[in-house]
Amino acid sequence: MIGAAYYSDSEKLLDEGVAEYKSGNLDTSFHIFEDITLQNPSWPYGWLWKGTVLADLKKQEEADVAFKTGSCLLNPDSCEDYSKGDSGKIYRQYETFPNDHASLSSSFFVDYPQSFETGNNYYILSDDPNKSTSESKQFVHPELFDKEGDLFNSAGHIDEAIQSFQHAEELDPDNSTYSRKLGDMYAKKGDLNSALSAWNRSIEKESEKEVIDDILKKRSDTFSALGKPYNAGKELEKMNFPRNNPTTIMEKGDFFTQSGDYHLAEEAYLEYLDAFPGNTDASLGLANAQINLGKYQKGKKILDSIPESSLNPKQMDLYTKTKMNIPEQSEKLPDLTFLFRNHVLYLFIIIGIVGIVFFRKKIFK
Repeated sequence: MIGAAYYSDSEKLLDEGVAEYKSGNLDTSFHIFEDITLQNPSWPYGWLWKGTVLADLKKQEEADVAFKTGSCLLNPDSCEDYSKGDSGKIYRQYETFPNDHASLSSSFFVDYPQSFETGNNYYILSDDPNKSTSESKQFVHPELFDKEGDLFNSAGHIDEAIQSFQHAEELDPDNSTYSRKLGDMYAKKGDLNSALSAWNRSIEKESEKEVIDDILKKRSDTFSALGKPYNAGKELEKMNFPRNNPTTIMEKGDFFTQSGDYHLAEEAYLEYLDAFPGNTDASLGLANAQINLGKYQKGKKILDSIPESSLNPKQMDLYTKTKMNIPEQSEKLPDLTFLFRNHVLYLFIIIGIVGIVFFRKKIFK
């Protein structure tokens, strides 16, 4: 069994290597992580960090081997080929090793420390079974759990990836990446409410507007999947650069139409047509919203401008249903909605009503 002091040495080396890596000294950090993997080949975090540096050095084949090794140590079930012998050791067969691992054969034995387990406790680094999880985690860099989560995700182990990103977020709660990835994993698992919560935490910490827009779109799609079109539309309303992705403007109008909020639907379709005039779907959506708001003349004018011969079956269905909602006497009905769009006139109407109530005796005597 590997002693606690031996692991402590590896942890100290890892801290040095991470510091060099963050300073941009890739060669120096690589040699430190290389020393860790040679001295302590059963410790996964040396392999994972070595893979990170190799990937940055554009040595992808060697990086893949390092990531594969670290992932296998973290989760034996993810290994392509392994078997447990009577000695308690785990035998692994790998296809290839990088040239700088000449000292290692293509197959090797690994001893785990007593408290190193797969599952919920895979992150424990000490061989002291009485040491708490929080005490054991303090030596682990959140970037390692992040990398670990990526590996589990690639291998299809979603529950394990969720645990990894949870640990990363616990260690560095101000990093928006970990909560964003955690939300992605919950969405993959089908736990949509947890996904929404994790993505919301990510938005609160994120400063890049493009990333925020991407998360808002995911939240919108999730609300739609939950049957909450109004919430889905409101998420799209928060986007910083909606015109970079015009389909989101159209979706916003569609979501508000589904929820029966025709005022917001009208605004969305007008926004789309302002950027992309003449679009048939947006025109039909706008006409439908206006007719549902009682703006019959405006809606009818839009419908009359659309040639029926240009409509596909889906558009024709909406066109027919929308036209049927126009009252026969709509042309004789004045459009008074401008009174309620003009705040000054709206105020005068209220003042007039109040005046009539208070002075009704003088007015009607």
